Amino acid sequence: MKTAVHKMSARAQARSILIERIILGDLLPGTRLNETSLARELQVSQTPVREALLGLEGQGYVTSLTDRGFFVKPLSVQEVRGIYPVLGELEALALSSIAGFPKTLLRELEGINQEFAESMGEQSIELDNDWHRLLLSNCQNAYLLECIDRVRNDAHRYENMFFREGGNIEKASGQHDAIVDLLRQRNYGRARTALRDNCLHGMEHLCAWLEAKTHAPS
Repeated sequence: MKTAVHKMSARAQARSILIERIILGDLLPGTRLNETSLARELQVSQTPVREALLGLEGQGYVTSLTDRGFFVKPLSVQEVRGIYPVLGELEALALSSIAGFPKTLLRELEGINQEFAESMGEQSIELDNDWHRLLLSNCQNAYLLECIDRVRNDAHRYENMFFREGGNIEKASGQHDAIVDLLRQRNYGRARTALRDNCLHGMEHLCAWLEAKTHAPS
């Protein structure tokens, strides 16, 4: 029994580390994932590493090729167009469940957004994530918030690569300000629409960036 618990712990540890590296872009799209090297690096046997990779394949983070092993899943416009409309709808649903927004919360949102507007790279993603989480922090549906976090993790894989290559956040910060203004006016219907639009705007920027990369001279 103790052996099984240890085995599960090693698999969970390997999975957590690999997901973080993939999302942060430390393991680039298309990178081959060598089970032996990973097991040595993580100081575990190959079995939990392989189990973790199989689990990540099921979640869409990695892909496998017969006789060639596992690879970090490539980025794709199709996946972006699948992620962001779902994220927008989930966030709008969470926003609709919140009864009101205290002035102190709105001021906090403005403060984070100001930092976001002046940020660069990985910090931009962290602050954007902080802003969205604070916006929905009074939602009482824990399961819905967990779903949002899972979808946002998929989005972060794209955003990390985008901001590493100098992606612009100016319009996104302006949209955040507009959402706060609508909440201050208690115009919650338009705020939900603006929140959806914020996600769709991010989607279009990412798709344009990916298409430009695809057609760029090698």
